[in-house]
Amino acid sequence: DFGYPRGLEARFRIGRELARGGNGIIRLVTDARTHQEYAMKCIPKVLVDPSASERKREDHADAVRREVDVMRRMRGVLNVASLEAVYEDDETVYIVMEYCTGGELMHVIGDAHYTEQTVASFMRATLRTLAQCHTNGIVHRDIKPGNFLLASDKADAPLKAIDFGLAAFVEGDGPATDLSLEGTPWYMAPETLSGQVYKASDIWAAGVMAYQLLTGKFPFNDKRNPYEPAISQVWKSILVDPLNMSEARWKGI
Repeated sequence: DFGYPRGLEARFRIGRELARGGNGIIRLVTDARTHQEYAMKCIPKVLVDPSASERKREDHADAVRREVDVMRRMRGVLNVASLEAVYEDDETVYIVMEYCTGGELMHVIGDAHYTEQTVASFMRATLRTLAQCHTNGIVHRDIKPGNFLLASDKADAPLKAIDFGLAAFVEGDGPATDLSLEGTPWYMAPETLSGQVYKASDIWAAGVMAYQLLTGKFPFNDKRNPYEPAISQVWKSILVDPLNMSEARWKGI
């Protein structure tokens, strides 16, 4: 028992699946009284993914509690999807949060040319979120376009951070240690690859995100096979390749 309330079905009507990830399923739910729609993350209490490491399976319950604690700490932050409620039953923890309908940034990159002004707006929201995280002693550990959604399809819709599944608490400016190597390889800072995660590691990832939004490319990648990269080559690129901002893709930026 995680100590969260039970009786989800008494308040919410459970709807269709919105997305599916490594740690759970996102479903649309509707408040039976107000008819307000929310997104609900359904996380199993026991991780049974055969591809997960033994350590990840052992740490899974603590990771779920940590995600809920982080979202509670970040409730009310402008560019974070607001936490509405947390429930559990015998097998699953349910995190009910603000429903953002504008789509992920990564799904829009190929469809629209982002001006520098638009990217600046997205990055301002990203850095505002990180400033709030770091002030609260939290490192995000997975900053990337896919972990942000536009609140709606309106032109001026705000950007919302929607996934804190890898976030961890840190003391001061020191590193968060004793963490498994998790995250999205292209956005990892060099120190992350040696097992240390700082608040500055999130800023590195934000820089990679800005590069990607402006150019549609990654600054560090498997140069020989960028479309089917070997993760080891991505990590090698992060560690040894110089940052090249003189390529044709930067012309006019």
